[in-house]
Order: sequence, then C-alpha cells, then structure tokens
Amino acid sequence: MSATTGGRLVDEGAAVSELVSRPEAAGKGGLPGLALDLIRTARPRQWVKNGFVLLPAVFGGAFGMAALGRTALATAAFCLASSGLYFINDIADRDADRLHERKRHRPIAAGRLGVGTAVTAGVVLMAAGLLLGLAASLEAGGLLAAYVVSTIAYSAWLKHVAILDVIVIAAGFVLRVGAGAAAAAVVPSEWLLLCSLFLALFLGFGKRYNELVLLGEDAQSHRPVLGEYTAASLHQFLNASMLGALFSYCLWVFISTQGQEHHGLVLTIPFAVYGIFRYTLLMETRREGGQPEEVVLRDRPTQLAALLWVAVALLAIYGPRL
Repeated sequence: MSATTGGRLVDEGAAVSELVSRPEAAGKGGLPGLALDLIRTARPRQWVKNGFVLLPAVFGGAFGMAALGRTALATAAFCLASSGLYFINDIADRDADRLHERKRHRPIAAGRLGVGTAVTAGVVLMAAGLLLGLAASLEAGGLLAAYVVSTIAYSAWLKHVAILDVIVIAAGFVLRVGAGAAAAAVVPSEWLLLCSLFLALFLGFGKRYNELVLLGEDAQSHRPVLGEYTAASLHQFLNASMLGALFSYCLWVFISTQGQEHHGLVLTIPFAVYGIFRYTLLMETRREGGQPEEVVLRDRPTQLAALLWVAVALLAIYGPRL
C-alpha cells in the first residue's frame, strides 16, 4: 500500500471517528442545506394532525368570516407551535434517535443541525404560534400554552412514564379541539372531545407497538419506557381505545342529530369504521403505525375513506334537506 493511500485511510478514519463521537461536527451543506434541515425538523407533513382544530367549526356550523378567520389563526398557531416543539423534542432525543433505523437520519441526530440553531428555531416558532393563538382568542391562546407546557413536560420527563406518556400525547389532541371551539366561539360536544381522546390514544399506542416490534431487543435503548410495555399489553390498549373511539363517535353522531335535520351524519359511520380498521391492518401487516400522518398522506384507500367521510358529513350538515 502506498503512503498516500495509507494516509488517506487514516484521515478518513479520523473524520468518521470525529462524526461518531461529536455529531455536531458534520457538515451542514451551506445555507440551502441548513434551510432544508430546518424544514425537515419542523415536520410540516405532521401539520395534518392540527386538522382537529377545524372540527368544532365544521360540525358547529361556524362558517361566518370572523369565525373562519379565527379558526384559521388557531390552526396556524398550532402548526407553528408544534413545529417548534419538534426541535425541542429532537434535541432531547438525539442520542436515542441515533439507535433508530429511521430517526437516526433526522438533522439533529445526524449532526447536520447544531443544538444552538435548533433551540433558536424552536423558540421562535413557539413564540410565533402563541402570538397567533392569542390573536385567535384568549382562550385558544391559553389552551395552546397548555399544549406547549405539557409537550415540553413530556419531552423532559413524562415520556418515561408508561401509559401516561401516551395519555399526554392524546390530551394534546383534545386541547386542539378545545382551542378550535374557542376560536370559532362554539361549544364542543362532550362526545366529540371523548372521541378525539380515544382516537389519539389508539394512534399513540399504535406508535408504541410499532416501535416495540420494529426495534426488537433495541427498543428499550431507543425509548426506555418501551421496557415497561409488552406486545400483548399494547394490543389490549389498542383494542380498548379503538372501541372507545368508535363507540363515542357513534354516540356523538346519534346525539348531535337529535332534534336536527341532518340525520345523514349516520352515513359517515361506515367510513370512520373502515378508516380505523384499515389503519389497524396496515399497522399489523406493514408496520406503518409509527407514523400515522404517513398513512394518511400515502395510503390511497385511507385517503379515499377520509374524503368520502368529509363529503358525506358536509352534505349531511349543509346540503339540501330531503
């Protein structure tokens, strides 16, 4: 082997060793690369979760310009704040993420995005979100602040407490519905809140199940709380939360139509049932439960069921009376 080749191997080995021991040393690819890593960490694809903010306005009939404007502000506020929280979460989880098959490629875990830059971006996004939330309504801003505090508590401690870790995540969806109702100035149905809670629990336990199965023996190293779960216990939690979501949704539909003319809402039940069953099937056969938003954005049958659900619901509420 020539001296040049040997020196090159030594240099490359030293560079690799430096990146492993100090990931922040990885190159950031200039301003375009930094901008792309900031967008990736903000996870705009997950903004689909903030569609829960729109539910009270849609089903409460709050379609005046003022109500729509406030609801749009509240939705944008949750999008910005949730993106800011992803920066904080990825900073806290960067060591564990490096053990995960997919998460190790996240910009912070991979070392392409420095901690200082990530903290600044997260704080700016959360502050902008809180300002928009307050602009929507004081109550909506307060509920968004509660969401931010609970999510930070989750990243710092609660994610290590079995069952409570998923309950905190699910509570965030209930807070979204509450903030949307406050922005639209409508009273949310108790059954809508309960359905949102159970649906979020179902998705949360599905995520834990996916992590447990996908990571196998390395699951606890990636997320210590997974050591408290078993596949059998998560199956039980999934079944209970799925039944709770379907039962509360059916009650919400039946109770909300009493004394009203839009009885066609009952026709949305088959699409809701199909959507949950389809997600369960994908979670078991394709191991796609780790990223619920990806199922919504990529699976055509799920998208079709969602579109039909929305179309039938809107026709039932705002369409011509037969």
